Amino acid sequence: MMEKAQPIWQELPTHCKADVVSYLDFESRCLLRSCSKSDYDLVKSCPVYLGKVELFPPTRFALSEQSYQIDEFKQVMVFLQVFQHPKSYAREVSINFDRFYESGDIQQFFILLLDSMKTKTDFKIKSASLYINDHAKTVNGREFLELLQFFDSSKLKKINLSSQIAPEYFEMVSKTEQWKNATELKAFGYYNYNIPIESLLHFDRLNVQHINRLSTEKAWKFIENFLRRNPALGSCFQVQTMFALDIDGILENFSVSPNNEPTEHEYSTYYKHTQLFELPNPNHICVVKISEHGIYAAVSRITHLEPDFRWYLFGVRIE
Repeated sequence: MMEKAQPIWQELPTHCKADVVSYLDFESRCLLRSCSKSDYDLVKSCPVYLGKVELFPPTRFALSEQSYQIDEFKQVMVFLQVFQHPKSYAREVSINFDRFYESGDIQQFFILLLDSMKTKTDFKIKSASLYINDHAKTVNGREFLELLQFFDSSKLKKINLSSQIAPEYFEMVSKTEQWKNATELKAFGYYNYNIPIESLLHFDRLNVQHINRLSTEKAWKFIENFLRRNPALGSCFQVQTMFALDIDGILENFSVSPNNEPTEHEYSTYYKHTQLFELPNPNHICVVKISEHGIYAAVSRITHLEPDFRWYLFGVRIE
């Protein structure tokens, strides 16, 4: 009795091939697409879903923790391939510049990346998170503005920047749909006292380090706006300053009588005032702490004030 002939790849229906491709990692897809024109078209028609897409100019690229040694040009080409399908998605896009990478080289890399994306019609990066680690502190101006606008504003929720947004571009950045729709911001660097804080007040989770000087009115505005939004459990913000805060002046702006109620179990002199604000949900409390150079707030469970405060703001677990 003759054995039944086994199906070969070329004879499989297209929908079966697409199912197979959906289980392949990105490297395997790249190998398959090089086999034939039909395989190339097949792979191109299938979206890819990744945890992390990480660029490490000038020599390294990583996909979901799998690292590859490739030059800048190939990094950009692979990046375009990842997001060429309109449904392709990555949980995080991260660009980490080597600390020894010269500022001029960083700008050249961004020119290459941006110019390459501009050649693609309707090219969009679908990702929930953007992280830029720039030791030279050179890219958060025009380059950052242009890069940000390539992200799908309905998907991007987190923006994490290791250096400040250039003052002359801050207003333009804050007017983008990507910025407006994001819910979490970490912005490090050195921001002037006249930074338009209204552009920061919509974030559910906010970490700004550092604002040069913060007036009592602006300091209270951060707190007041946070409370007015009836924040959900886990919502938080911290704003740190270079110059010392006028703590007495801030307390005078409180809508309730100032009442210092420290939540730490151990003795601490770091926080000069702790205020517990009631929220519409009786099971939640907004813990606001003021130090000499910062304001910290988090929505905690009423039974776990300090553990939740530390976890949501600093990622530190305590009993």
